[in-house]
Amino acid sequence: MSVPLHKRSENKLDAYVKTLAMVKYTMQMIENEKLFPKKSRWNLASKVADNCLDSLTKIRQANKIQAKTEEQAKFRLKLQFDVLLHFDALWGLMTVAYESYCIPSDKIETWCNLLQEAEDKVSAWRRYDTKRFSEEFKI
Repeated sequence: MSVPLHKRSENKLDAYVKTLAMVKYTMQMIENEKLFPKKSRWNLASKVADNCLDSLTKIRQANKIQAKTEEQAKFRLKLQFDVLLHFDALWGLMTVAYESYCIPSDKIETWCNLLQEAEDKVSAWRRYDTKRFSEEFKI
């Protein structure tokens, strides 16, 4: 039996799950030679892959930190902020890819939607942690 929509709660790993979906789609995109020619692999595609993989790594690291001290809380928030910076860089890289390699509109739309969902979840996670840590540690 499914849970009614109004009774569903946020999944604590939603930021990771959404980012993972975006990263998997991105990797499929950049491995497609019709979308990203081999000559672009060393410049644009490698930067896209690095940003994606770094964001996923930092989400996992931030999630591992069970903040017991103010320093740990600040480090967790920093990792979350770094993920948002990687997402911002991805927006720019995606724009260049779209305009330079004529990626079909449906593929770029899916890619943008996945990135937006991941960014929204990480932003919400960071807002929640900021509020929680400000009450707990007076950050």
